[in-house]
Amino acid sequence: MATIWILDTGHRGDLHQMQAVAAAIPEARVGVITLARRKEDLPRWPAFLGPSLKGVDEQARALLRPPWPDVVFCAGRGAQAAALWIGRQGGGRTKLVNFVRPALPPEKFDLVITAPPFHPPNAPNVLVLRAPLHAFDRRKFREAADAWRDRLAHLPAPRLALLAGGVSPPWRFTPAEAEELGAAVAALARRMGGSVLLSTTPRTPAASAERLLASLAEVPHHAFVWGRDRENPYAAYLGIADGIIVTIDSLSMMAEAASAGPPALIWRLREQRDLPERLRGIPAALLACGGICGPLHRLADGFNRRGLFQPRQDKAGFAGYLVREGFAGWFGQPLDSIPRPGGLMRLVEEEHARAVAAIRRLLRDATS
Repeated sequence: MATIWILDTGHRGDLHQMQAVAAAIPEARVGVITLARRKEDLPRWPAFLGPSLKGVDEQARALLRPPWPDVVFCAGRGAQAAALWIGRQGGGRTKLVNFVRPALPPEKFDLVITAPPFHPPNAPNVLVLRAPLHAFDRRKFREAADAWRDRLAHLPAPRLALLAGGVSPPWRFTPAEAEELGAAVAALARRMGGSVLLSTTPRTPAASAERLLASLAEVPHHAFVWGRDRENPYAAYLGIADGIIVTIDSLSMMAEAASAGPPALIWRLREQRDLPERLRGIPAALLACGGICGPLHRLADGFNRRGLFQPRQDKAGFAGYLVREGFAGWFGQPLDSIPRPGGLMRLVEEEHARAVAAIRRLLRDATS
């Protein structure tokens, strides 16, 4: 039986995406290796390291031994040097698959699976999907909703799921913004005679989560707060909601909200526009301007290919795409004005199948 190793850096969205693809390949035995207890310990600039286990803790190192896998999945900068190290130990037989975006030249991998918001480099082994993948399908939403239905039955319909993100430059999600968001969603629920299902993330500042909860105090609600609550009803909220409000700071949450089925509205956070933040936006702007910028674009593209800088994910662009395609709307639109609620799911399923087919081809090469 073929083997796949998934290198986990502690980023929930990346791990779930890789697990979802691996689960569609039942002919392979899959193992997940968490490289470090703290993702901050892993290298941020693998382009300067090459194959390396820098930052990988002793517990993970003990698992990195023969027999070497047929395929390695990695995502995020912290895992890529370790993936190259495993590939070297495998003597070139082990195939390397990078998800999301490489922090190294794409030719260092056998396959790169990415999407437009990640500013993918142009290379023969780069598979650019039309939308980011996520870990959910209709069955998972339905099963999660069924598991929580009785516990949420006391909440009046319509139920509005509020998916609140957190710090993700150029957005800060301050306590004041959290209070503004919570008050607006509470007012919407009150007008509709409904309730709110609040889910925060590991990136949500504690003070912002407190303000959110306080702003929902006068409407019926149920809340999951990271760091406080143990059982996470996130998928159940999406499966049981009649409408979804999601903040713009997370590609994964926006994609999941636009796939779940109920109409989804995107809340635009205020961008921090100080000078350091403007400077950090220059690489993405140079990549987006194409040939108009001439030599500067070519310079930025070369740096991007080599992993010498990584432009920020184009989350605002992805939000705009969801709205243009009718998969979501901006907060303030009526929920019933969204033309294609849940419509992103079909596109994600099609792109998921493309990714799985590409990996199966690699597996055949690795095991032949």
